[in-house]
Amino acid sequence: MRQHSLGHTQTTRKMKSPALVFVQEYETLQIARRVESKIKKLKRKDYVEKMVRDGYLKIEP
Repeated sequence: MRQHSLGHTQTTRKMKSPALVFVQEYETLQIARRVESKIKKLKRKDYVEKMVRDGYLKIEP
């Protein structure tokens, strides 16, 4: 998060400071990245907001 805020990541350099709204652990980094990719592809913002509110991701790796 600190690297994002300091502009070390090119894609977030021009954005406002991100806020961490959800954390979920996975057995491997590969699984975590697969789930992250699926979340980013979701088209319905309300679905993502509901997952954050509920504190549970209903997405399988």
